[in-house]
Amino acid sequence: MKDRYFYAAKVALANFSKWYGSYPYSTLSIVVPPAEANGAGGMEYPTLVTSFGAKSDSPDFNELERTVIHEIAHQYFYGMIASNEFEEAWLDEGFASYAEDKLMEQEFTANLPLPIQAAIITSPASLTQSAWKYGASDIYAQNAYYRGKLILLDIEKQVGAKTMRRIMFNYSTEYRFKHPTTTDFQRIVERVTGRSWKNYFNQYVYGDKMADFSVDHIQVYTVDSKDGPAYESVIDISRKGASYPRWQYCSRSKTDIPYRRLGMWITTPCRLRSNTKSLWIGYKSTRNTRSFWRINTLTII
Repeated sequence: MKDRYFYAAKVALANFSKWYGSYPYSTLSIVVPPAEANGAGGMEYPTLVTSFGAKSDSPDFNELERTVIHEIAHQYFYGMIASNEFEEAWLDEGFASYAEDKLMEQEFTANLPLPIQAAIITSPASLTQSAWKYGASDIYAQNAYYRGKLILLDIEKQVGAKTMRRIMFNYSTEYRFKHPTTTDFQRIVERVTGRSWKNYFNQYVYGDKMADFSVDHIQVYTVDSKDGPAYESVIDISRKGASYPRWQYCSRSKTDIPYRRLGMWITTPCRLRSNTKSLWIGYKSTRNTRSFWRINTLTII
C-alpha cells in the first residue's frame, strides 16, 4: 500500500514543480493515520500533509491517491503562494482542486464528470467572501472547492490549455512567498490573454452568478417536404444565470455538413446571442437518410 502513497507523492511533486515552479524544500512528510483515526487525515501544512488510512485492501484512486495529490497541491496553494485561506478560500481550495483534477486525469483518468460536479452547486455565492460567511460547511465546499475549480476550468476552455498553463505558471511563480489576492490573479489572466476579464470576474468570482438556462416550452410543427415527413420545433430557452458571455447570432447554413454542438447535429458551427429567446430547430426523417438536426435560428436571452 505504501508504494501507492509514494507514487502519488512522486508524480505530484514532479508535475507540480513543472507546472507551478520547483518545490523549494528538501523534505515532504506524509502522515497516514489508521483508518479509525481518519478525522486527522486530509490536512495540509508546509512540508507536511496527512492522507487517509485505507479502509480496505484495495482502495480506489479517489480514496487514496486523490487525497495525497490534493494535499500536496496545497504546498503551492496556499503554502508557497501564501494566499489567505480564510478570507479568499477559493485561492486555496479551488486552485488545489484544479491542480488535483489535472493530475488525476493525466495519471489515473479518474475524475467525476463535470456536469455532475456543477450539479452539486445549489447555493452559489461570492468566492471572495470570508470563509465563515458561507454559513454552512456544505455551502463553503460547493463554492471554495467546486465552483472555484470549475471557474478555472472554464477559463481554460476559453483560452486553451497552453495559455492556461502560462497563466497558472506566471501566477504561481510571480507571487511565490507573497500574499496574492483574487485581484492579483485576475491581473495575471488579463496580462497573459491581452484582454479585460472584468465582466467575467464581476459575475462569476466577485458575484454569485453561474451559467444557468432553462427549457421553458417546446412546440413541434409539421411542414411540407418533398423528401418525406419533416418537422420544425420551436424551443423557448431562458437565461437564468450570468449574462456572460454574449453569444453571436447563428442563421441557417446552405450546407449540410454535420457539426456536433449542445447534443444536437447542426449544419454549421454557431454560437448563441443574448437578445431574444427563440430557439428554432428543424429536423427531417426519411427512409433512406439519417435523421439530423438543423438549426434555423438560435438565440438566447
